[in-house]
This record gives sequence, C-alpha cells and structure tokens, in this order.
Amino acid sequence: MTGAVGVTGKETGVPVHQGFFQVPWSSYAPDLLTGLVRTLEYAAAGFVGAVLLGLLLALMRLSASRLVRLPARLYTEIFKNIPLLAIIFVTYFGLASIGIRLDTFAEIGRAHV
Repeated sequence: MTGAVGVTGKETGVPVHQGFFQVPWSSYAPDLLTGLVRTLEYAAAGFVGAVLLGLLLALMRLSASRLVRLPARLYTEIFKNIPLLAIIFVTYFGLASIGIRLDTFAEIGRAHV
C-alpha cells in the first residue's frame, strides 16, 4: 500500500509503514538504545548505592552505642515514610532553585542518599 486511505475511501498520499504498530522503528532505535543504556546505568548505580547504604545503616542499628544507633534510626524512620519520587523532585528542582546545577544522573544518585 502506498498511502493511507482517508474517510472518503481515497488514498491520502501519506505513506503507511508496515511493521509492528506501523511505526518506523529504525528512526527511533538510537534513542531507544540510549534510553536502555541509561536505565541500566541508573539501576546498577541505585542497586550498589542501596546495598552499601543499607549495610552501613544495618551495622549502625546493631551497634551497642546509642550515639551510633540514633542517627541510623532517625534516617531510616524519616526516609521510610517519604515517597522516593518526592525526594527526587525536591532534590532536582530544589537544588536548581538555589543555583546548584548537576546532571540528571548525579541528581538521582543524590536523591537516593
């Protein structure tokens, strides 16, 4: 088929792309691949950061010293009750409003800490 068919039944001259959902995937492939790589980077960084921070906080909570236990408990209780998306927004837009600009990857990393 060379063109789409309009309401009147005549060809409109608009090319029809054959394939999955009739989308020219080849023109979107570089951006989709970049998005996939960034997603995997964020996931890996978030996983490593979460494991390290969780281990540190768990060890602090098991400490015999109250001075070591208290900050870990406060941190855990405060961030346990705030949605992550709210923390990301406050970090991203809040720092920018006071003139601190970082790239998005750094902002997301800071929001997890």
